Amino acid sequence: FDDQRGSGLAPELTPVQPSKGLAFKGFNLFNTTEGVTLLKAQSKPNFASSITLLQIAQGQASMIITDGKTNSFSLTSCYNGCVAASQTGAVLQTCTVKYTGVRTDGTVVSTSCPFTAPLVSLEPKEMALCIFPKGFNNLKSVSVFPEKVALTPASTVVNIDTLSGEVSS
Repeated sequence: FDDQRGSGLAPELTPVQPSKGLAFKGFNLFNTTEGVTLLKAQSKPNFASSITLLQIAQGQASMIITDGKTNSFSLTSCYNGCVAASQTGAVLQTCTVKYTGVRTDGTVVSTSCPFTAPLVSLEPKEMALCIFPKGFNNLKSVSVFPEKVALTPASTVVNIDTLSGEVSS
């Protein structure tokens, strides 16, 4: 996400642009050098930030193939973390991020990755490393959903950085 230009002050106004044949539907770019952040970008300056849980529940946070040249993709790892937005500000939130992939043959695969938020943090927190199982290949789409959230599920935002994998043409 680091080759894209985003605004830390208004991430909801900067959608993540398609890259390498994949679209990041429901994700916005967050630039950590331009705004206050509770999470550290693993590779600076940007990470992808999902929209709220309500919008995610409507199937809007996903990675999908967007061009005719890409046959499938695989995921090997990423970093993730959760933040809960409220009227008084944002707080880190302990959660589990569920990734559900649909393979090109229609088979569904899923995995969950935990993120633990500190009770008090004066510095931005490192995101948690998520290692995808070997079966996360030949994918045509992957949805992202926060589950087991500790505070306010309706306003939970999933943040992702340093997404690793391959695209097959």
